[in-house]
This record gives sequence, C-alpha cells and structure tokens, in this order.
Amino acid sequence: MALTQVRVKLEDTWTVLTYNAATGRYEGELTAPGTSIHQPGGYYSLTVEARNATGQTASLSGEQYKALRLVVRETAAPRLALLSPPAGYVTTASPAIVFRASDEAGGSGIDTASGQAAIDGVSVPCTVAVSGTAYSLTIQARSLAEGPHTVTAAISDRDGNRTGASAAYTVDTVPPALSLVMESLHRVVEDARLVVSGYARDATSGIGEVTVAGIRAELEEKGRFSVAVPLEVGENRIQVTARDRAGLTASQELYRLRMITDRAQEDRDVLDALLAKPLEDWTAAERSWFDAGVVRGAYNADDLNRVGLAVELIAGWMHQAGYLAPVAPKTDWEPLDVPVRSQMTAYLADVAALRDQFPLQAPEVPADMEDLELQEANDIETILVRADETLEMLSKSFWVCGEPVCGGY
Repeated sequence: MALTQVRVKLEDTWTVLTYNAATGRYEGELTAPGTSIHQPGGYYSLTVEARNATGQTASLSGEQYKALRLVVRETAAPRLALLSPPAGYVTTASPAIVFRASDEAGGSGIDTASGQAAIDGVSVPCTVAVSGTAYSLTIQARSLAEGPHTVTAAISDRDGNRTGASAAYTVDTVPPALSLVMESLHRVVEDARLVVSGYARDATSGIGEVTVAGIRAELEEKGRFSVAVPLEVGENRIQVTARDRAGLTASQELYRLRMITDRAQEDRDVLDALLAKPLEDWTAAERSWFDAGVVRGAYNADDLNRVGLAVELIAGWMHQAGYLAPVAPKTDWEPLDVPVRSQMTAYLADVAALRDQFPLQAPEVPADMEDLELQEANDIETILVRADETLEMLSKSFWVCGEPVCGGY
C-alpha cells in the first residue's frame, strides 16, 4: 500500500516531509527551540508518523529508536568578567579574585566543573559557585610577591563552549616611607607659618600624593616636598600624610604652640573702637572675631591658658633633659574667671622659673600683672619662645659634644 504522508513532530509542532525521488527519502527541515541539554536524557524525542492510502498510520519515537533522538548544541560562548577587586593595585598578598560567569538566556548554562585559573602562567585552584542564576569563579591567591601579577581564568558552558578572561594586579603591602627634614624642631614658636619639608618614597607603586595639614604638596625629584603651613595662635597639630598609588599611607604629626609676641598699639585701638560701639551695632564679622578668643588688644583666659600650656610643655621637656623646673601652671581658665593676686603671682613665678634655668637672651619677667602693658604681655610669651629655643640648642649640643659622638656610638 503506497504512503500518502510522512510527518515528524518536534515538541508540539508537526512538519510534513517531502519525498525525494533521488534519495528515496522523506526529507524536511526542523527548527529546534534551543539546546537540548535541559531535556530529559539530553535530547529532543522526535515522533515520526507514516500514513497510507487507506488512512492507516504507524509511528516511532525517540524513546523507541535512537535515531529519532535529536541532540542540539548551542555555539555561543559564555561570558566571563572580572568582578572584584578591580584590576590595578591590591594591598594584600593573598587577595580573593572573583570573576562573574554567565550564559545567554536559554543557553546550556555554566559547567561548574570546568573552571580553571592561573597566576603568572602557573595553574592555581579555583572554585565555581552558583547563586540563583549568577555564577562566580573565585581564585584565592596565596602569598603573592610584591609587584605585578597576571591572573587568568577560563570556564565552559554545558555544551562545551569555552571563554576566558584576565586581570593585571600589582601587589603592594608596604606603606610608603615618609621622612621629615625640618630646619628646626622648635615647638613653642612665634612664627606665623611653618615650612614642612621632607621626602616620600614607595618602591612598588610610587607616591600618589603628600598632604601637609590638608594642603597637597608638589612632589619634586626623589620625592622631596616642601609646604608652608599657616599657624594659628595656640596649639597646632599638623598632620603630614604620604599616600602611595595603592592607597597605603604613612603619617607623622608635628606639634607647634604659637605664642603672641608682637602685640601693638593698633591692636588695642581696634579693640577700644569695637567696645565703644553698642553691642547691637556689632557686625557678624566683629562678633565672630571677638568670640574667637584671640584678641590681641586684651589679656584674657586664652592668653593665660596658652602661657600655662607653654610652661607645662617646656618644663616637661626640661625634665626629660635632666633639668628640674619647679612650676605648677594652670591651664583651665574660663572666660568668666576672675584671677586673684596670688594666682597671678604664681603665674609670673612659673615663667620666671623657666627663665632662670638658662642664660636666655630674653626680656625680664614683669613685676606684676597690674595694668599689664602690651609690651609686658609680649615679654611673657617671648621668654617662653626663647626658653624653648635654648632647649633645642642644648639637645643639639649633646649629640655634638656628648657621649653619643665621643664615646663610641
């Protein structure tokens, strides 16, 4: 009995085949919906049906006949991209390097057993993990040497398509070297600015920047820098920070206590003019200036505390150098405090105790604080500046003339 129709079913779609007299076969084209990797058994089961002239049919399926098992493979490679850390500098010798792997929608999916990795061409272990539809390939590096390294990774999808990615890193675990070269270590000063100079170096990644009190320094040859920093009256803590290109930092702090030694009549005139005005007529700038505490035309709690702090610091440094200065400075004066005579006598006695320790080229201590003149106020703070200068000179002469030089160091 002659066949009248031969058709084949893929999924739910029937396709009628055409008889080819040259080959003696029924032929046709089918379009698979995608890779067969996700199908039961890894194939599409085709159903072939033949019909004769009487309408009788016979059929076979892939479950019955292997030739009707259609295996489809995709050809698009998966994607592999660096996730973390970003290529460039890393500050640990054992970074965890993560790549993200993905396959196209409807693809075969990532083969989690296919991951491979290498560092500088040497194979290293890696792990492939899946979370939902996201795949990650992780390389846990161990004890990498300082300097540049190349990391490569590769992975396949379940249909065997392979892809790779790489990342270049420079390991830098050593902070930069920061050294300060100061003309003077004088700490109780009268200068309005301080020149901070030094060198910053980094052998691996190089110096990215140097900041001095928040001011970015211009780097010269061999990493030298020099920055002039304005000093406020009172305490100044100057942070010097070198940062390399990997982000590692080295810092040093300089301390300077700026005194007032240059009060002048114009300072008194400015204050007198302001105090002559009704308070409600003061401008915002005038209020801010007055409230800031540093009023050169007056002598207030800020001045008392600044002098007390200088006495305390210098006496402490003298003690470290083997000198005893019998002082008991007060450093907690409040704006509304009213000093009594005994307190002011002790105040001047502390300054005199420091002055008497050394042959200073400095003015005399005022006899008392009654009707203190501007120059007398300047003299008090000048004595402290000169005392600290003398301490610095003594510390230098020790290294030139003492045991560390002459005794075999």
